[in-house]
Amino acid sequence: MKTSRYKYILILFCSAFPFGGFSQDMCLEEVKEIYNRLNNPQRSLEEGGKYYLNCRVRSVSRDSMDGGSSETSFKVIMDKEKLAFESELIKYYQDRESSITIIPGSKIIYINHTVSGFDRKLQQDRMGLLQDTLFHFGEVLSCQSVLLPSRQKGRKVVMGLEDKARSYFGIDEAIFWINDASKSLERVRINYAAGNDLKYAEYEFLGIDYECLRESFTGKAREKVFTTGTKVHPQYSGFQVKDLRSSP
Repeated sequence: MKTSRYKYILILFCSAFPFGGFSQDMCLEEVKEIYNRLNNPQRSLEEGGKYYLNCRVRSVSRDSMDGGSSETSFKVIMDKEKLAFESELIKYYQDRESSITIIPGSKIIYINHTVSGFDRKLQQDRMGLLQDTLFHFGEVLSCQSVLLPSRQKGRKVVMGLEDKARSYFGIDEAIFWINDASKSLERVRINYAAGNDLKYAEYEFLGIDYECLRESFTGKAREKVFTTGTKVHPQYSGFQVKDLRSSP
């Protein structure tokens, strides 16, 4: 349940993120630009750079019987050839040869083909279409200068959706805290419409680096799990390994 909720939060985050933020038009264009850079660090990768993201996610449920709130965090490090995604609930590693998904809570390890550059381009195109749709139906409700939680100067941008779009997407409004100096997001809060099991989800960006010096991981992706052949590292003893590469 936690894993599915986490995936659900991430999907909603990716789809709800493109709302804007100064005059109303400036706010909108700036958040669009920040979003595109955050989710498509392609230029940096093509120039041999590395991309690092550290984010904490807090979700609050409308149903207090469901635990009320939950918090998790994740880190992403990627370069042109490798990708590492790590959180408490799931770990994912990819290189040119394969991808490895580790779900500790279920004691399952998935092996699959790597996601090709063409497949990533298709995913980005689909995301771009969704972004355009959300931008079309969204509007800037307010754009104010504020002192950010980091104690730096910034702006708070509130975006809303018209009634039909709110009903369709299940999103009431999105709030963005933008750092004026770094032109980056410090925090995003998505308030969900009535009827959604989530009341809101908040994303705090603890670190974003487009010129990261650290490695995604050393060696091959499969070496994150296997020592030699099909023998797993001791910490994964008892895990079920599912190889999806031969699946129809």
